[in-house]
Amino acid sequence: MKQEENISLSRWLQGQLSAAEEQELAKTHDLEQLRATLRAQESLELETVDSADLWQQMSSQFDQPKPETKATWVRVLWFIIGMIVGFSTLYLLFGDSSDKIKTEQAQTIEHSFADNSKVILAPDSRLSFDDKNWSTNRHVKLSGQAYFEVNKGTEFSVETKAGTVTVLGTKFEVWQRAHQMRVTCTEGKVKVSNKQQSASETITIGQEILLNNGDLSNVAKSEAETAQFLSGRQEYDQITVEELLAELGRFYDLDILPKGINLQEAYSGILILDDLDRCLKLLSTSMSWDYDLEQQKLQITTQ
Repeated sequence: MKQEENISLSRWLQGQLSAAEEQELAKTHDLEQLRATLRAQESLELETVDSADLWQQMSSQFDQPKPETKATWVRVLWFIIGMIVGFSTLYLLFGDSSDKIKTEQAQTIEHSFADNSKVILAPDSRLSFDDKNWSTNRHVKLSGQAYFEVNKGTEFSVETKAGTVTVLGTKFEVWQRAHQMRVTCTEGKVKVSNKQQSASETITIGQEILLNNGDLSNVAKSEAETAQFLSGRQEYDQITVEELLAELGRFYDLDILPKGINLQEAYSGILILDDLDRCLKLLSTSMSWDYDLEQQKLQITTQ
């Protein structure tokens, strides 16, 4: 059977063909007989087959020549059904079984793990973990920003593209963008390591550390008692204007249109997260910007 015919027949089974495509397929296939066969078999129970045996059986039938008879097309139908069932079985057995949480712009989500440890995910962030094996594998992967409250127990680790944070029981915030990561400890202590595990530093309550392209900064003092994004303001040190605008859009769900401003200019200061009007007035004053906000579109120009 030609590959194009396989694809067309599979799409017909899933109801994805247009009327014209179905008419064309009916010229070479007895679709009515195939429909009747399907209806006759709907009440039958599928036999449970070992996934390895099923895959071997399906693989052995690839590229075998088939005579052009109605009986052959019935076998082809069951072959395709077997492929669909087989691939579904293989995915369930071996596919990605991790649980995932994702926030949109201007959205936060709070989640409790099986041991009652908690995470609050900041806007435009993603978290994945293995909930089924949580008691023995308290490991999460983070892209974005989150605040963790970890109950005592086995090792708890947060992996990002920039590095890894390891704790036993504590409260801390992780802010990650590309290959940068800032960790702030608000209770207990945490160990921060770069991606290569070639450098690490332990910080305690009231301290924070920045990881930039694998290099750890000096430990700095922090007065934060909770995650910055939960306190209504976010502090930044020497980020670019381009990164600042991305943060602004992330927290307020804005479509930002900069015009005539230097996107690589450095910015150090705060971003107000709970009052857009105050936030824009502060940025306008400190950066000498004019702005125009209509709906969720923000245009920024130089004064």
